Amino acid sequence: MPCCIWVINKSFLHNPFLPDSFSAFVDVSKDEIRKYDIKCGDILLNRTSETIKQLACCSVASTDCCAVYGNYVKRLRPKKEGVVNPLYMAGYFSSAIYRREVERVSPVYTTRANMNVERLSVISIYYPNLEMQNKIGSTLFYVYQFQKRSQDKELNELLDEFIKMLIVL
Repeated sequence: MPCCIWVINKSFLHNPFLPDSFSAFVDVSKDEIRKYDIKCGDILLNRTSETIKQLACCSVASTDCCAVYGNYVKRLRPKKEGVVNPLYMAGYFSSAIYRREVERVSPVYTTRANMNVERLSVISIYYPNLEMQNKIGSTLFYVYQFQKRSQDKELNELLDEFIKMLIVL
């Protein structure tokens, strides 16, 4: 028996964190909900784009979501809990380091760029110890929450640059 549930498509993946609510519903079975569910710490990325710059943009689930993801989205889930902080990872996937890794593994296309499992498997992910991840992650989360409420476009642009520069090698 299908039930109606929120669906996340690639248009949501241009913010570090998934939004609190979504605009589209889809009918899915209970098996599909189990297969495509979204838990706190899951990383969702768009797998296709017209440009490499927009390829593999990520959002992190900061809480469990009563939602599933669509067909142009990939879900990454850490194999072990307690190794990476989801709030840190949201910042990492907005960083210049991550963008360089995506560009390194992405060939130039004439129509659409694609991120498949093989390419994802060779992307290096850099992270400090968990204590430092917690500090960076909570800072990023509070900055992002502030940006959502702020109407100051210039300040928000500066804060975007701050987020990108906070994670460097």
